Amino acid sequence: MVMKSLHRMAAKSLWFVLAFAAVSALADDMPANYTRLDWIESDATNQQWIDSGYSPNTATIINVSLLARSPKDAWAVFFGVIEGSTSATSVRFRYDGNSHLQGLFGNSNASEGQIDSVKDGEYQIELKSGCFNITRAGSDPVSKQLTSGTTIVNAPMYIFCQNEYTSATGKSAPSRYQPMRLYSMAIREGDTPKRDFIPCMDDKGICGLWDNVEGKFYTNKGTGAGFTGGVTVAAGATLAIPASKNILTESEIDAMTSKIARFDPDCEADIDFNNDKTMVHAVFDHGKMAVDGTPYIHATYAIGGDRRPTYSRQARGYGPVRGWMDLHADSDSGTKKGNNLRVKTDHSLKHGNDSGSVPLGVKTAFIVMDSSYGGGLPIIDAINPGNIVKARTYSDFTSPIWGSGTSSILTGGETRLNGIAVSGTTTGFTGAPELFSFTTDGHEFNAAFFGYYNAGGDQAYEVLGEIVLFSEVLDADTRGGVEAYLMKKWLGTLPPGYADWTGATVSGAGTVTAAEPKGLPQFDNFTGTLEFSQESLDFTIDCVNGTVAEAFDIGSATLKLADEGVFNLSFKDGIVQPGTYILGSFGTVDGAGVSCWAVTPEYTADDRYRIKVVATTDAELVAKVMPFGMLFIVR
Repeated sequence: MVMKSLHRMAAKSLWFVLAFAAVSALADDMPANYTRLDWIESDATNQQWIDSGYSPNTATIINVSLLARSPKDAWAVFFGVIEGSTSATSVRFRYDGNSHLQGLFGNSNASEGQIDSVKDGEYQIELKSGCFNITRAGSDPVSKQLTSGTTIVNAPMYIFCQNEYTSATGKSAPSRYQPMRLYSMAIREGDTPKRDFIPCMDDKGICGLWDNVEGKFYTNKGTGAGFTGGVTVAAGATLAIPASKNILTESEIDAMTSKIARFDPDCEADIDFNNDKTMVHAVFDHGKMAVDGTPYIHATYAIGGDRRPTYSRQARGYGPVRGWMDLHADSDSGTKKGNNLRVKTDHSLKHGNDSGSVPLGVKTAFIVMDSSYGGGLPIIDAINPGNIVKARTYSDFTSPIWGSGTSSILTGGETRLNGIAVSGTTTGFTGAPELFSFTTDGHEFNAAFFGYYNAGGDQAYEVLGEIVLFSEVLDADTRGGVEAYLMKKWLGTLPPGYADWTGATVSGAGTVTAAEPKGLPQFDNFTGTLEFSQESLDFTIDCVNGTVAEAFDIGSATLKLADEGVFNLSFKDGIVQPGTYILGSFGTVDGAGVSCWAVTPEYTADDRYRIKVVATTDAELVAKVMPFGMLFIVR
């Protein structure tokens, strides 16, 4: 029994249904570009979590429907907030040991709200001052009276973990993550709704919670993979999966021959810290820190004051928690002249040496940044930008990205923010976490400094994330693929035209339509039909490992193709070897199947191999690579 909403509960739980009715009165009016899910789920590995933005008080009432996975540790928390280790002012639902669940609402005696736990149990929970009501699927409701205090910690509640709040510093931190499947969550104060969280997925394939009260989408703030989600497509209903342009992977980017460097401050192994791991000496080209002569970003020190950035690990905006280089912070000496980073290749030059900068000839650049401090000049060619870049009003993020008089090498190329082309001579930064990228007019830009050095009597303002540099002007598809990689990783979203539904699970007996096999959701107990709407389908075959990147598996469901079309096959690294490569698995085929579908290429360029795509009697769509001249019979 999957309890997706309280109205499905048995009559014996009617009291709980009525108690929740006032919370669910809001209309389900999420925007059209969101798909409602039955649930979203976190896991023990990636430790996804959400900041609800709501601080509970003595009038708060919390109603939640969830599936409790096995405890990650003895004190793992499903949702809540605590001040230090003081349970007396906390609001939490957690594991106590490995065999009990506890609801706490300002009560110092945690055992008051304790019940036995059941592995993978589904629970309906109501938590409020003085009372903890809980019902497990298949069991009678349980009501626990709590001796509640009059003070609740004034800090936001986290979901999928707890907010461990430190009142002395005013800082919040996620802790004691607990994997769970969340069906619904609503918060009110009396009859006034404060949050009405609905599991959903946006048109990019990002799973999270839509709040009907605020009209706001809450996504994962953890550092790993995002939430997974599930949706049931009822018989007669259709779920449309949007087509997506190609999202590049980290390994694909690193393998590109024109990539000059990729600096990633979220990879701590590639950072040279000072003793207390707060100030950054250098960030090495990712994966090459042990190779002499490879570039890295070097932080200046002891010349007019300490200008090293501070390593800041946090979530900015609604993206995940990652490590950033905060050039605004200069905690050691308090200099106001402008922190900056410089490209070096001599690894023997430590942070105290200001010489030896080696500009890189760049034609395409990507810089993840947070311009909330103002923006500044995240990349320049010299200490005092003048040969190529003219100084902009670094204290105002709305001033044009390229200052007046900037060379046509930059203004003649394309400037982009978050995957969208903008006029760099009239458009400023966004004042938020963003992806700044540009291509030149075909000439080289000498990238030597990150962060504006000569900031005068003010700060430099830049907060930088990952930086990727290329020696050629990338074509639009490749550039977009790099943007998609960086935006998904750092900002928790994707550019227009990109989608990744691999984090969703589809069940039911309806129809799923998709333009292509890439980026499909997972299928679990799906008995409906997967219909590909295009008359050409692309697959990438890895002959060395015998795998296909876009391979799909719909179990016993029906596969439907157009009456005729073309399978476009490409081979990873150009390696073609004889074999049978599975493109997809299914139950049955609707209509003519693949009998009228062609394959490209049908022969390899050297005529050594012939290639066929067939639907076998084993209910598999396979590509057969055969030595030329082999007789192939399809039964």
